[in-house]
Amino acid sequence: MNLSKPMGIGHFIVFMGVLFLVLAIALFMFISVNLSKQFDSTSMLMDYSAHWNNIFVSMMEVSSILDILPAEEGDEGFARYAEASEKLSQAIDSFLLAYDEDEETRNVLRRLQSFNIYQMGIMEDWQDPVRLYQDRRYVDTAIERHTEEVLELYKDQMDMELARYSAIERQSTRAATFSFLFIAFISLMISALYLWFGMDIRSMIGKAVHNLDSISHGYWNVPDLKDGKFEEFRNLFDGINRLKHRLSDYFQQIQSKAEIEKSLLDEKLKNETGRRLLISAEMDMLRSQVNPHFLFNSLTQIGMAVLVKEPAQVLDMVECTGRILRYSLYNKEHLVSLSDELAIVETYIRLYKMSHTEEVEFSISYTSDIPKEELDSRLIVPMCIQPVVENSLKHGFGRDRSSISIRIFIGISDGCLLVTIKDTGVGIENTEKALESNKKGIGLNNIRRRLELQYGDHNLIKVSSIVGQCTIVALRFPEEVRDESPDR
Repeated sequence: MNLSKPMGIGHFIVFMGVLFLVLAIALFMFISVNLSKQFDSTSMLMDYSAHWNNIFVSMMEVSSILDILPAEEGDEGFARYAEASEKLSQAIDSFLLAYDEDEETRNVLRRLQSFNIYQMGIMEDWQDPVRLYQDRRYVDTAIERHTEEVLELYKDQMDMELARYSAIERQSTRAATFSFLFIAFISLMISALYLWFGMDIRSMIGKAVHNLDSISHGYWNVPDLKDGKFEEFRNLFDGINRLKHRLSDYFQQIQSKAEIEKSLLDEKLKNETGRRLLISAEMDMLRSQVNPHFLFNSLTQIGMAVLVKEPAQVLDMVECTGRILRYSLYNKEHLVSLSDELAIVETYIRLYKMSHTEEVEFSISYTSDIPKEELDSRLIVPMCIQPVVENSLKHGFGRDRSSISIRIFIGISDGCLLVTIKDTGVGIENTEKALESNKKGIGLNNIRRRLELQYGDHNLIKVSSIVGQCTIVALRFPEEVRDESPDR
């Protein structure tokens, strides 16, 4: 059904239904007409035969009554004869009124009617027995002759009617056969059309499912759907084709964008790797400042102690120095727990007391409601507290002091671990300058820079001081670090 504009499935079904209905009505009317003709022919044949039978019965009745006259007594026999003759006359009139027969039939029946009227007339005058005998013989002979003539005519007419009935019956049989064949042909045609319809729909659905399955797996090279024989499938095919092209364009754009983003990410990773390398190099440089500085000071103190101290005390100083140096070397690439850092601070305080005569008071206090064990397990950058304590001992005494107090307070501030180192030294006149680079020592700037590299925040160290009274250094260690380690 190749049409410029495809037919809809609903229209096709309606069209087939209307076609089937029209053909069924036409066939029904055709069969009804033929059956009506056959019924009319049968009814006419039966009625025709009944009229002839009425004439024969009336003639036989007239003849039978005539045979017993004048054996019948009185006028009763003549009355019965007159009644039978009247029936014959009515049967003839009824036949002539019902059928428009040929001239020969009308003539025969008219002669029979004339004879019947005549014999009815003469029978009314039958008074003389001799004349009655003669008239009865005449009537009886005439009735026999008319009966033979009517029988021969009846036979010819019935043969003609039967031949016509047979022709109509054959026509009806042919019509019935034609109707059966027509019904079979129409049924086969409709079945073939619906089979074609079903196979075509199945084929088009199969194409649509195949394309959708290919699209779902990302096969964009599948051919476009065409030849939708019905409007609904053509619209469906157009929609699937548009969907395929739009999805193809969309995924190509996504792929192009992903490739661009991948290139940018690779470039970013390269830059990040370079940045990490720079950070790692700077961290190594900053740590390298701690170890030689501490080692130089310790060796100097041990050298002086060898001259004035007992060997056991000198050995203890060497052991403390090795412990601190090992800690700073082996933890250069990892965060350490607060407890480990505080242990090194206490070791350094012990080392200092063994090599100096000044009085040093040292204590650690926990100011948070969080359990001490939990605070001690928090991770911090190594070697951040010890240099602050070392600076307090180095710069806090001044010229006229023989004792100093160093207190460390451990708490939590805004989710960060807060470590505050407070000493009772001479103080710092310019706290801002204290955070700058110090060529003579490590300085607090080293700690500030390492915290900034580790956590990405440059406000993690604060210094406050009252000249002549105290110096306070506050270190903040965020719980969530930016990276595990800047140089890993």
